[in-house]
Amino acid sequence: MSPRLPARCALVALVCACAPADDGPADTDADTDRGPTAPASVDPDLRGPYAVGAETLVFTDTRGKELTVEVWFPADISNDPYPDPYPEVPISLDAHRGVPADRRGAPYPVIGFTHGLGGIRFQSASLCEHLASHGFVIISPDHPGHTLSDYIVGFDSSKTGDVILERPGDVKEAIDHVLALTEDDAPHLAGLGDASRLGIVGHSFGGINTLMIAGAEDDLPGLTDWCEDNQGSACKYIERIDFDAVGATDFADPRVVAAVAMSPGAWYAFGEDGAGLAGLPPTMILGGDKDGVLSWEREIAPTYEALTAPRYLAEIADAGHYGPFSDMCTLLATFEDCRGPDEGFLPAADGQAIVHPLVTAFLRKHIHQDDTMDAWLSPPFTDRFPALTWTADP
Repeated sequence: MSPRLPARCALVALVCACAPADDGPADTDADTDRGPTAPASVDPDLRGPYAVGAETLVFTDTRGKELTVEVWFPADISNDPYPDPYPEVPISLDAHRGVPADRRGAPYPVIGFTHGLGGIRFQSASLCEHLASHGFVIISPDHPGHTLSDYIVGFDSSKTGDVILERPGDVKEAIDHVLALTEDDAPHLAGLGDASRLGIVGHSFGGINTLMIAGAEDDLPGLTDWCEDNQGSACKYIERIDFDAVGATDFADPRVVAAVAMSPGAWYAFGEDGAGLAGLPPTMILGGDKDGVLSWEREIAPTYEALTAPRYLAEIADAGHYGPFSDMCTLLATFEDCRGPDEGFLPAADGQAIVHPLVTAFLRKHIHQDDTMDAWLSPPFTDRFPALTWTADP
C-alpha cells in the first residue's frame, strides 16, 4: 500500500468521505455462512470498509456518578439505508442508530475520546465516525460540568476543581462500562471491544486528560509554584483545586497503548520542564499555529518537546483551536477560527482532511500493529498538504 499523491478524495467537515457509504454486509443473518472474515482495509484518507453505528448510553458508574456516553462502532446497516441525526445538536453525518454491529472483525480495538472544556461527547463526531469505519469502537463520555450546555448557561466555578480531577475517571468508567455490557444489556455491543488494545484521543482540555490517562506523571502541587512566576492557561484553575483534599493522583490507565492529543497544553503540570511526560506510549500531538486558546509556542509545541520517542507532531498552518479537530464550528460557529479564509483561517474541511488520515494511520500503526501505515506518517504523503509541518520521531 502506498499513498496516492493527488488528493483524489479529501475529507470534508460534515461528510466523512467522498466515496459512497458502505451498505454493510450483504447477509445480516448471524447463522449463515457469511463467516468472520474482516473486510480488507483501505487507505486512511478514505472512509473505511465498515458502515458506522452510534448509540447513546446513560448509566450510573461505580463512583455513583451519572454519565452520558456516545459509542461508535462498525455496524451492519443492511436494513437501515439512511443515517440518523445526532441528538441534542445540529449534526447529521453518516452514523446509523438502532442497528446491529458488524462483527466480521470483532473484537475491535477501543478508543476513548475526551472532549474539551465547553465541548460535548460528539464534538468530534466526524473523526469518531471515520475511526469507526476503519474498525475501532469509540467511547466518548460527556464530562458533566464541562459540556457545551454548561458553557452556554455559564460554568459553575465552585465545581471546576472537582470536574478537572474527575474527567480522567469519566473516560475510564465509560470504557469499563461498555466493555462489561452483556447480551442482556446490549447484545449489539456485548463483547465488541478488545480491552487489551486501547487508545486515547482528546481535544484541548481533553488533550491534557489524554496525556494523564496515557500515563503522564502530574505534579499538581508543583504547578502552584510554577504559576507564581509564570503564565500558563492552566494557572487560572489552580485556585479552584483543593490540593489538601486531593492527595496523590494517579490518572493513568495501564491498558493504553497509543495516545492522540489535539490542541493540548499545560506541559508545566507534569513536573519541571514537563518531565512527567517522558516515557509515554506512542503519542501524537496536533495543533494549529493560530490557536488562540492554547498557544502553539507556549503550550502545544513544548508539550511535544517534553515527550520521548515514539512521538509525532503535526503543526497546521492558519489553523485555530477548533476547526481541524472538531465539529464545534457547526455546533457553535462563534469561535474565531470558524470564520474561515476571510479572517485568515484554514477552512475546517481542509484541516480535517489532514487530521483524519493522520490520526487514523497513527492508531492503525500502533494499535492494529499495521506497519504499512508508516508510509502515511512520512513523506511523500505528509508533503501533499501545504498547511502541514510534520515531525516524526518514531
